[in-house]
Amino acid sequence: MKQDRIEERFKEAVERAVPDVKDSLMKSITERKSKIMTMEKKRTVPKRWISVLVAAALVLVLGGAGLGVNYQINYRVDSVVGLDVNPSIVLELNQREKVVQARALNEDAEVVLEGMDLSGADLNVAINALIGSLLRNGYINELANSILVTVEGQDLDKETQLQERLTQEINDILQASSIEASVLGQTLQADDALTTMANTYSISQGKAALIQKIIEADPMKTVANLAPLSVNELNLLLTQLDVASTGVQTTGSSASDKAYIGDASALQIALTDAGLTEADLAWKKIEMDADDGRMVYEVEFLESDSGMEYDYEIEASTGTILKRETEMDDDWYKNNGGAQSGNQGSTQSGAQSGNQGSTQSGTQSGSGSQQDYIGEEAAKEKALAHAGVSGATFTKVEMDRDDGIVEYELDFIADGNKYEYSVNAVTGEIIKAEWEKQSTSTGGSSQNQSGDVIGESAAKAAALSHAGLEESSVTRMEVELDRDDGKMIYEIEFKCNGVEYEYEVDAYDGTILKAEADRD
Repeated sequence: MKQDRIEERFKEAVERAVPDVKDSLMKSITERKSKIMTMEKKRTVPKRWISVLVAAALVLVLGGAGLGVNYQINYRVDSVVGLDVNPSIVLELNQREKVVQARALNEDAEVVLEGMDLSGADLNVAINALIGSLLRNGYINELANSILVTVEGQDLDKETQLQERLTQEINDILQASSIEASVLGQTLQADDALTTMANTYSISQGKAALIQKIIEADPMKTVANLAPLSVNELNLLLTQLDVASTGVQTTGSSASDKAYIGDASALQIALTDAGLTEADLAWKKIEMDADDGRMVYEVEFLESDSGMEYDYEIEASTGTILKRETEMDDDWYKNNGGAQSGNQGSTQSGAQSGNQGSTQSGTQSGSGSQQDYIGEEAAKEKALAHAGVSGATFTKVEMDRDDGIVEYELDFIADGNKYEYSVNAVTGEIIKAEWEKQSTSTGGSSQNQSGDVIGESAAKAAALSHAGLEESSVTRMEVELDRDDGKMIYEIEFKCNGVEYEYEVDAYDGTILKAEADRD
């Protein structure tokens, strides 16, 4: 090879892979040559050895450059592929699409990766191995058929092509295993907000990005509710949105809902609870949602004759009713001349007929106009009489509608204690009464609890005496010893005549710390 070509190769290699040492190297050789030339002739080194030294130096430099290039090709991470089901796995790839490192982001992923060493494996080999492990360990099946593929890198076009190729390959693999899969694909450009979300909720950045897109499409949803869900559950929520607007690519089938009771069953459970049939409805709406990290059906419908609107939340796996609300539909009320036929409804069936226990009397009928209401002063008198106090300071007096009933909401302080009441605005009956003892700076059991607790029997007696009831007249009595704000208390619950009572009783002296009565 000609000398000028050697020097050109030398320059290119050094500039790409190693620090620029040519000048210092040549300077060192020149200085060495100068020293040799100034020595006595008997110490003079022949010129041919100078050429040998230069050649040796070039070999060393070019060898180092080769090592640098080899590292760049084999070990530098060029792109990252994330796989999320419930297990979350990350594959770091070099520019040849070989695995540099496979990482498990949670315990389920550790199960999937157990016994595997994917370092150096081709990407398609690693994907086949991981999908096989996900199937063997039951993370993908006909009940949960969704998987999320996320590709992150610097070249968006390249990462998009890789993501599209992988989603199709994974769908093909799962179809070959008789799984009608739903494969979600996305590219990722990480930012601080996404990283913070992933770290806060201990999820992958890919899953965090999917959650972020769902919330952008439906701002009523929250990260706290969505983070505990699996990818299949997130996919079910995604199908209720405009998927195209989220930028998430879907390949294969839709998300499986076979683990849940279904829309029709959820509606029937709500109708049975309300004592209605589908023929009684003016309209209905059923959709899936997430609440406290679990999947639920939200069922809403309007009864044609009464104008009562029902709102149910039903656990999607078991059909358990988690919440029920009823209220008069304002539009129906206006369109019917402001007249309410029959009674104003309850949380159970939408109708209050007759008396509900000893504290419930009368019905709400008529137009519901202002002259039908008892007024704020009368509502205050009802609440104070029930509480057995006078000279109270009211901190809140306002009218509201709750479960179809117009009521006065009253908050007041008397004898240093807090009271919260709800009073029926038409009949004056007490709907809710809550009383809480306020802590004081001196004396009282909250300051000094010692000795033996009074026992469950004495605690029950204190609560029943405060409620003015006999133990023989109550049902579902529950008593539990607990600690609250450093105090030992008895928490007591019972029901009587359609009213649910809750008490907190000081465990050492029997003082009533809190009392609440609410119509069940």
